[in-house]
Amino acid sequence: VRAGRLRSLAITSPQRWPSMPEVPTMFELGFKEIDVVEFLGWYAPAGTSMELVRRLNAAVTESMRSAEMTEVLNKLGLAPLTMNPEEFARYVRVEYDRWGPLVKATGFKAEE
Repeated sequence: VRAGRLRSLAITSPQRWPSMPEVPTMFELGFKEIDVVEFLGWYAPAGTSMELVRRLNAAVTESMRSAEMTEVLNKLGLAPLTMNPEEFARYVRVEYDRWGPLVKATGFKAEE
């Protein structure tokens, strides 16, 4: 896109991306039901103590707020969003409930 070989028509997140403010959202274009945001998260094995989970979360949150990480994420067209462990667990559950039926309907199976 930056090289001019592609043109972005819209993004699927609810807000415009700071790194591409000229690109409208699907919502702005009248597609009110389209709200799709990719996310990355850190997971720990089941049974990991909450103390350790909170310490890891604090370290990741601190790193995500650094100028270096912000620069890297901006170059990738990503925006940092941090959550505490409980907020992230709720977010993952909502996304699972939202997309699970569609994944099941397609018959998609993850590869190992």
